[in-house]
Amino acid sequence: MTRKALLLGIDAYEEDQLRLSAATADVRELEKALVLAGFAPAEVQAVVGGPGAYLSTANLRKRIKAVLDDARRGDELVIYFSGHGIEQSGRRLLLPQDFDASQPADPTQLIQDTELYQLARSEACRADAVIFIIDACRNDAPPAPSLLAKAAPSPSPAGPGPDAETPSIAFLFSCAAGEVSHATDGEEAMSCFTRALCEALTADDELSTLGELRDAVQTRLDAALRPLAKHQSATQGELQCTGRGGDPLALMLKDNPATRLRQRIAQPLGAAHQPAGPLVVGKLLRRVQQRPRRLPRAAGAVASRRHRRGGVPTLLGFL
Repeated sequence: MTRKALLLGIDAYEEDQLRLSAATADVRELEKALVLAGFAPAEVQAVVGGPGAYLSTANLRKRIKAVLDDARRGDELVIYFSGHGIEQSGRRLLLPQDFDASQPADPTQLIQDTELYQLARSEACRADAVIFIIDACRNDAPPAPSLLAKAAPSPSPAGPGPDAETPSIAFLFSCAAGEVSHATDGEEAMSCFTRALCEALTADDELSTLGELRDAVQTRLDAALRPLAKHQSATQGELQCTGRGGDPLALMLKDNPATRLRQRIAQPLGAAHQPAGPLVVGKLLRRVQQRPRRLPRAAGAVASRRHRRGGVPTLLGFL
């Protein structure tokens, strides 16, 4: 089994009013957290949109498709996006770095969750599991009027029943439909959702599956936002597939040594992997004891993703 991650973030949008300040930190901190959670450093690709890695729609699609198409049986993939998003007519759309706020865009030309789902289900993707994590707003109020051309609602592809010929697929969104995703402001700006996810991934506990971590992230989000009378709901997407990796909510995002140890001890003798011996047990227990407890929590006021600077509308998050 090989776990791989592609982390994509866009702060440097071409339009001044779209530029962000949290996505770069989101990608860098999540990269660290995934390594602490058991991902091999060489298997985590972190790409921040800028002059050297321009994340237009075509380039976003190219990078995502390359990771999906290069996967092999046994691989478990995490694909993460931090940037602007809009939900419109049943579509959850990702805004690319070259998004033009002055010209209405055709929603069908932008990357949306239905496209990601179909790419993961294609025959070219041979991974056992694919988890998409989207840290972006899901309201229908873009930062300028008429950003998107009107389009008919997008029908959601029917999710298949259990199928050993497709990957298990799951989506985790930073907020629910109609909500904005909040971020801290200032020099240590970071998405509240991604900060909570990093803390959950590096906490010294036995939570490891997507469902468990979603609940842990929500608990941290509530604690951070309640004093400010703000709320957002970390939400599992409606598109999911039970395939080679099993139940989507049971997909393991965090490699908890104690959980792995119990699974190996409980495995029958005829299985591919034999029960762990005393040397393996000792090694795994030492890893449990040495695991860092959590990432430090950065200071900074939590702000809505929309604010004003010098009278010009700008965003701290993904709208």
